[in-house]
Amino acid sequence: MRRSKKKRATRDILEIGEKLNEIKTALEHSQFLAWVRSEFDWTERTANNYMNAASAFVGIKSETVFDLTVSSVYELARMVEPVRSAVIQKIEADRPTTDGILALVENAKQKDRGQGVRKTDAVADRRGA
Repeated sequence: MRRSKKKRATRDILEIGEKLNEIKTALEHSQFLAWVRSEFDWTERTANNYMNAASAFVGIKSETVFDLTVSSVYELARMVEPVRSAVIQKIEADRPTTDGILALVENAKQKDRGQGVRKTDAVADRRGA
């Protein structure tokens, strides 16, 4: 039962995030946050978590993604694409436990941060900083 609830929660987050992205596009910028607060009583961060997750996993309806914890979905959504895909492939290949998945996500987060630093440094180098 717990596993099915986790899958349902992840599916719901991705579906709601898709809808939020559509609504945000349809509304003017200043209207969206007020709408989210009035409809859901959510913070901007909560809405962004849903929307980022939906954007990160757009078109991916893999059972692997649905098996992830909500926090893992949010963490993966914050990562750059090559890192995120590598983690998903590793999970699909190895089928780790929940603790193993959390460890993979944490390791990937560290790798992602390292790539972020390199990207920032590369931009500074191009600007002559």
